[in-house]
Amino acid sequence: MNLKFMQKTQQIHLDLECKSSVGKTGFFLFQIVYSEFLRTLREKPKLLATCLTLGDKLGIPCMGEVVNTVFSGIYGNCLLTEDEHILLKLLHDLMRLQLTAAPNPRKLLRQGNCSFSRLYKV
Repeated sequence: MNLKFMQKTQQIHLDLECKSSVGKTGFFLFQIVYSEFLRTLREKPKLLATCLTLGDKLGIPCMGEVVNTVFSGIYGNCLLTEDEHILLKLLHDLMRLQLTAAPNPRKLLRQGNCSFSRLYKV
């Protein structure tokens, strides 16, 4: 699943590079592709949980900002009931991926350096 996502992202990037030379058409195409990308992340919390978990495992230093951006940008600070339900699914998937795999989940939660704890705090 991650490989397909990465291949799709690379293909979108290549398409945008080729079509950006067109000018305004390339810019509008970029907006359409970017909005579809964000919609996919919003509608597939398991995919987003996998990406956030991978970011934590790779030790990306700005994961706190990424989690805040996901919460405010993609889920709109949970103003809609639908956003709350999707966010709960995301938290469930993060819990399943991060806490069940950890040898000491209590320590992981106390440190607060995993996406699950960061998103839960927000």
